[in-house]
Amino acid sequence: MPSSLFVRPSARPAASPSAANEVPPTTLPTAPPAAPSSPMQRMRATMPHVRMAGVAAFSLLGAFLFGLDAGYLGTMVFWATFKRDVAHLADPNAQELSVLVMTELTTSFGFGAFLAALPCVSGPLMDKRGRRFSIQTGAALGLAGAVVQATSCGLSQMLAGRFASGAATGLLSTVLPLYIGEVAPVRARGTYLVMYQLMLTAGIPAAAIVNEAVKHLQNGWRYSIAVQAVVASVLLVGMFFMPRSPRWLVLQGRREEALRSLRSVRDAEHAAAELKEIEAGCATAAALEVPRWRELFVGYVGKLTALGAGLQFLQQATLLGAQWGLALGFVQSMGMSRDRLLTVFAVLGLAMTFPSMYLIERVGRRALLVWGSAFMLVSSVALGALGTLGADHTSTYVWTVKSQAAGRAMLLCVFTFLSSFALTWGPVVWAYCGEIYPLKHRSRCTGISTATNWGMNFALAQLLTVAYTGLGFHIMWVQAAFLVLGLAAVWHLPETRGLSLEDIDARLRARFGASPDAPGRGGKAAACADPAASTDSTPSVGTSQKGAGSP
Repeated sequence: MPSSLFVRPSARPAASPSAANEVPPTTLPTAPPAAPSSPMQRMRATMPHVRMAGVAAFSLLGAFLFGLDAGYLGTMVFWATFKRDVAHLADPNAQELSVLVMTELTTSFGFGAFLAALPCVSGPLMDKRGRRFSIQTGAALGLAGAVVQATSCGLSQMLAGRFASGAATGLLSTVLPLYIGEVAPVRARGTYLVMYQLMLTAGIPAAAIVNEAVKHLQNGWRYSIAVQAVVASVLLVGMFFMPRSPRWLVLQGRREEALRSLRSVRDAEHAAAELKEIEAGCATAAALEVPRWRELFVGYVGKLTALGAGLQFLQQATLLGAQWGLALGFVQSMGMSRDRLLTVFAVLGLAMTFPSMYLIERVGRRALLVWGSAFMLVSSVALGALGTLGADHTSTYVWTVKSQAAGRAMLLCVFTFLSSFALTWGPVVWAYCGEIYPLKHRSRCTGISTATNWGMNFALAQLLTVAYTGLGFHIMWVQAAFLVLGLAAVWHLPETRGLSLEDIDARLRARFGASPDAPGRGGKAAACADPAASTDSTPSVGTSQKGAGSP
């Protein structure tokens, strides 16, 4: 791959007529700060970083809640007690849930997530009541959904609970990347955004462990779901003690609160400098007209909307579920149980997310997406060829490998694909979509991209099982086509590593040929933004390389 894949954070976009009047972002002095002279001073210097890590980990309990919900149902639907209490089967030990019931349990969750993520639902809530309140609303929905499910006495109540839990996940998956992106320091923003995927993947094996511990109990399935209610309750109450988004507070004219919020996760010097940068960006946003819905689909903002929605579409179009389904179909012919394979999948997905937390701030977003696309493409083509030549389709969901060597090679392809996805496309797309949108349109644009993800998730839940059972390993050619499209889409993706959210906006405007103050097509000039805020000699943390405001 060419060296251009690794973009230095200091690289500046090429000058263009549209960016001629742009004020370049200022930087902090490159001289390292004086080292603390005593253990107490060193401890005080690290406290902002410790608090920021705590804020990120706690707020991302919302992603952990999603992982719990995603992980518990896969095996629970085969429990006799669940089939007896929810579906009222006459002989739950011998009978299985129908395909229709299984589909309803899955799609009710996805449909709720899709509706809650829509910008007309999530956007006004995040704009008017704030990011923290939106997280608490998602936690309350998750609590309600878990209680309704855990007390279910029939399928209708269970589906209502699944819908509420899906709505909670849809709202949380929209607001959490936005909240973390606005609170986190520049140098570590990508790492904290990757924690969203990490907490999600951690929730899946946690649900499996809980299921294993309670599955033999009379009401074990109720206890398993009740764990989600506990997590949602902790998130709901604990968010009262978390800082609000400083950018949202400045946009509401609450400057002192914004400064206190920044000081809770930065040292005092960098908090004051970053507040000035935020105020300059918010002054520009406030000077523009009230955002209109049509602006999301035209001009500069329309390009960003298409970019974010396209990335979320392509993330789902990697068809990870098809690889899972095929692997579960042929693994039994190799003498391995499906439960063991699912455990391996969960542990591998969790383990491979950890390196992404480091690499996203070292090699950048674009490089990870490009390399991930390449490795997944090779794995997809190899699995398609090996499966077509080395496995026989013996029944609806079952393939039999012709040799152990062929089976091991096919499993290696699946593991490579899953590892590449967990390292790159899984976390990086969420991180990238959490930082590219201008402040004035951020909540609505984030809602559109997240709703696109859940809309694709809902559609694939309807189609994927039929597709891979009908096409068999030939579905890998469909997957490969989408991966080629994804590789082409991210090849020229603008890099955002090492830039503040305000500097990202400036870089993207230069890249897409927008004037510095245009909200969309024909935007009004933001002449009332304080000129001193743009030319102030106070250094900005936006492009800091050594600032103490970031880990």
